[in-house]
Amino acid sequence: MAHELPSRKSRPRKMLARWILILTAMVLGMGASLIYRDALWSRVTGVLAASDEDPVPVQKLEKSPFQLNIPAYGEITGLESTPVPTPSTRGGGLKVAWLITEGSFVKEGDVIVVGTVSTAATTAAPSTPFGSPFGGPGRR
Repeated sequence: MAHELPSRKSRPRKMLARWILILTAMVLGMGASLIYRDALWSRVTGVLAASDEDPVPVQKLEKSPFQLNIPAYGEITGLESTPVPTPSTRGGGLKVAWLITEGSFVKEGDVIVVGTVSTAATTAAPSTPFGSPFGGPGRR
């Protein structure tokens, strides 16, 4: 049994019947919404509006320090640097005995490094008191 295609005349009638059905449903839906709009509106506002017991929700705030963490990798360099010349020695090299902690704030006159001179330079010609090229007691 072969299926027969509907004739060309029956297609427009089916499309017209569908459009009439859709338009009728829309008109009935709009009419119902106009009739029951007060009841629908009171339900919508009842859900969205705050009750008398719980007016507007509030949050109490406290002052706290602002902290911003930025995770990053790399090397930080200063905008300005000051060269620190080393004292001249005759024979030996200088060895660092103590160095101020990196990143410390210093002002003029602060001790930032304490060095020692190798034994060859100390025995050959001590240029300052106590054999230290930096001078002064306690700064060896």
